[in-house]
Amino acid sequence: MFDFHTYLSTLLQRNRLFRQKGFKMLFVTGLDQINDIFANLKNTVNFVALETISDGTLTTINTPQLERSHVVYIGMRYKVDDTAARQRCVETQRNLFRQICSVLHPYPIQDADSLVYLDTDVRFQEIPEYSLNGAALFQFSITERQSISTEYNPDEWENEDI
Repeated sequence: MFDFHTYLSTLLQRNRLFRQKGFKMLFVTGLDQINDIFANLKNTVNFVALETISDGTLTTINTPQLERSHVVYIGMRYKVDDTAARQRCVETQRNLFRQICSVLHPYPIQDADSLVYLDTDVRFQEIPEYSLNGAALFQFSITERQSISTEYNPDEWENEDI
């Protein structure tokens, strides 16, 4: 199966803006962990966090396809009540998002097992609740699609009478 976490991490390590602004790659189980990240960050003020849990759909009609949605957060800290600093953070987040989208190709990525397609229609949201505490948070979702085999394999089961 395609490893989106490694794919995005590798991609971001090659991005100049990600490196210049000192972003760190983090992994979270959901939005609830973002508060903890902002509260516990000492030296890291900028991060990209990828949810390790994804939503998806398995379609088995005709060619079986697995579709998984991955949520990504771009977080930045700034001095509380500094609206100019907040605006700079928001612009940086928008720019990093645009740069990530610029490498999402409409053609497939070759995975070990099959071809993976990344959806080029990417949903995003700027989350205003975080601006009250000197933090800017941007969220987007990327969907991957991949053909998989759902053919019955008796070697995977204890009882062949299924």
